[in-house]
Order: sequence, then structure tokens, then C-alpha cells
Amino acid sequence: MLIDPLSMPWGFFRGMGDPRSLAGRAFSSPNLAEVLPDYTRPAARGLELPAVLGIGEARAMAKAYGCFSTCGAELGLRPATLTELQAPGRPPRDGAVDLVLQAPIRFSLGFNKPIAAFRFGSSDAAFGTPGAGGGFAFADPDRGVGYAYTPNRLGYFLHDDPRDVALRRALERCLRSRPRS
Repeated sequence: MLIDPLSMPWGFFRGMGDPRSLAGRAFSSPNLAEVLPDYTRPAARGLELPAVLGIGEARAMAKAYGCFSTCGAELGLRPATLTELQAPGRPPRDGAVDLVLQAPIRFSLGFNKPIAAFRFGSSDAAFGTPGAGGGFAFADPDRGVGYAYTPNRLGYFLHDDPRDVALRRALERCLRSRPRS
């Protein structure tokens, strides 16, 4: 399946081509090709660059988000942290559109929250993070479910990569059909 790079928000796509723009500067500082010529090496994966090196298997990320979605005890999270994560998202400081991504977005403690243009989970209590190339992971506290999708091939979607959407819809069908306890 070919994925059209123009599926990205136009302002972001344009900004990536301009090294002086916020997007151009954000995604080129540091120049990861120089710092990490091979980010697949174990030594590189051990670096703490959370914006770009959140590397993991879908199963492990789904398990972590599953912990987030229940009580967070396995991860050592305090109830106050979980309450804040489930709270309504806040827009970026300068308005509803992120200045780097050039798209509407809301956050809670650095995690994305559902918005009209990007729905996930069963309510606004859900929180998650998209990844490079179409990956996405989230917690749905109302259902006690953690989810993660990691693509084998990079795509060009900021969110709602069709491959991820198909998997989320399948999960939704499974959750609707399970007996309530």
C-alpha cells in the first residue's frame, strides 16, 4: 500500500521542508542522522531521547498502556497522576493548533487526548501517543484496555493511519461483543 505524504497536515509538510521553520528545527535538532547513524543498535536504543526513541514492541506497549488504564500500580503511578491523565485535555499554550505539527491537538501530561479530528478510546478519559510512521498506543481507562499498533513499514500519517484505524475498529467490535461483567 502506497501512502501519500500529503496526508500530513499541509503546514507541517511544508515546514519540514524549511529548515528555519519550527517543524524543520524541531525535527532536525539534534541531527539524528549524525548523532544516531544507526538507531537500531542496542547502544542507541539505550539513549534517553523520549521524543524519538520510544522504541518497543506492540505487545509490551499495550501491556504498559493496559497498566495505565487500570490503576498504574505495576508502573508505580500515583492515583493523582492517573486522575490528571484522564482529565480533559488542554490545547497548546498558543491555541488549539500545535505550532510544530500544524494540526489541532490536546494534551494531558504530554499524552494526546481525543479530539473531534482524532477519536480513540471510549471517552475523553483515554490518552495515548502517536509514533513515527503511523504507530499509535493508548489507554482506555473506562474499559481497562491498553492498545498499541506498530507498523512494519513507515507511513505518512500524523494520526489515523488507515492500518491503525482498521485495527482499532476490530478492537472496538471485539469489546462491544464481549459480555459485561
